[in-house]
Amino acid sequence: MTNKLSDEEHQASLEKNFPFIEQNAALPGRWVSDPLSPIPGRKTWHGQKHWSTRHGDAVVRWGLGEPCRIDFALYPDQTRGVVQKNGYGRWRRLAKNARNWVHGTIQINAADVVFRDGEQPIYTPPEITSVPNLEAELAHDSWFLEALQDDDFADSTYEVLKRFHLYRGGLPGWRPTSGGSAARLVADLRGLGECFSDWHPWGGSRDEAHLRSVLAHLARIGWEAKEDQE
Repeated sequence: MTNKLSDEEHQASLEKNFPFIEQNAALPGRWVSDPLSPIPGRKTWHGQKHWSTRHGDAVVRWGLGEPCRIDFALYPDQTRGVVQKNGYGRWRRLAKNARNWVHGTIQINAADVVFRDGEQPIYTPPEITSVPNLEAELAHDSWFLEALQDDDFADSTYEVLKRFHLYRGGLPGWRPTSGGSAARLVADLRGLGECFSDWHPWGGSRDEAHLRSVLAHLARIGWEAKEDQE
């Protein structure tokens, strides 16, 4: 993925945007009823949106009253690291010395935050039928799946899926999306415990060499790409 902050820049951003409060202090923000809303019972957030609390070695980052990231959480092997929510609200950590995410649960108490490995997401691809289905064909193509492990290739695949209509034998099998569906497909096919929010909306590469590589893989298995003109 491109344009990522350095570790130092990211930490400085966290400290600026998630100021610390005491564990038992009054919350600096809360949900309140919106008297101006035409929808009965609708609420709006009032006050500070983000803050942090310390729990022994661990630091909990809060967003709109909910924990959204843990720094220095205690892992099952007694080491510590970052735990964060994905786009579906599930907690996960990066596997040690690996690229894949491990999903699980957290327990926050006064002295620490513990992460426990749990049930991992399972992707079941659609079957290949006589009806053109890009997802089904890519999910069963070992060459494409291997290429997709490269982050640059994956980033360009996301870009292609956002920009191109794809046809097989003159029949449509994929149309450009706003990005969420494309990101979900890339995440599912990579099989690394990612989700759509790892790519959408910030992903996408316009590097011509990488885009040509993705289009060449698609052409190899019989898919024609036509860029969306809208």
